[in-house]
This record gives sequence, structure tokens and C-alpha cells, in this order.
Amino acid sequence: MKDWTREIEDYIAQEKEVLSALDTRAISDAMNLIEDTYENEKTIYIFGNGGSAATASHFQNDFNKGISEYTQKKFRFQCLSDNIATVLAIANDIAFEEIYRFQLKGRLQKGDIVIAISGGGNSPNVLNAVQYA
Repeated sequence: MKDWTREIEDYIAQEKEVLSALDTRAISDAMNLIEDTYENEKTIYIFGNGGSAATASHFQNDFNKGISEYTQKKFRFQCLSDNIATVLAIANDIAFEEIYRFQLKGRLQKGDIVIAISGGGNSPNVLNAVQYA
């Protein structure tokens, strides 16, 4: 049986390095922005492709169910990646590059937040929506 101790220790060291490099001021600012959006009853839109879509869906669920379970007022979180019928209809009838921007058109209001999750940062459909917002 293999001893995985070294690999585990290396992984922990890498995680510590990444976590220590995080900009805690930027994270605090983001948390305050989310809190302001919640207090003002505005909507948070979140989306991504592939694994980032799964992350967006989970993020939305953590707020809409997880946190909202313990609050009087509920979060208004929308994951634009979740409705596969909508995503595929837009991709087929309009263009794949429009799957998120199209969903924001006519919905996005002043005070809403758009959170785009991307591993590479170069997906045209994600960038188009961010540019629109």
C-alpha cells in the first residue's frame, strides 16, 4: 500500500500558499456588495461554462437555500447556466456567444450584480455578458 503522506503535505502547502495570496480587502468589498444587493432587494446573476457553470449553480444554491433558510428576507439569485432548455434555444436560434447576454437583456436593473465565473477568462459568451452588464 502506498504512503500518500508526502502528496498530502504538498497539497496542503500549495493550498496555504494560494490562500495567503488572496486579496482579503477585495473579498471584503465583494461581500459588502452582495450584502448591499440583498438589503436593497436587487438581483444577483451568476453564470459560467462547464465546471464554472456547476460552481455558479452551487453558489446560487448556497445563497437561495443555504443562507436564505435562516433569514427573513430571501436572496434574489439567478443562475443563468441552470436552464438548459433556455441556454440551448438561445445557442441554436441566436448564437452560443449570446447565451448569457440575451438572458440579461430586459432583466438587468440598476443595483443588480453580475458574477461571471471563468477558468480561462476568454469565453466569448461570458465576456459578451460581462461587457453588456
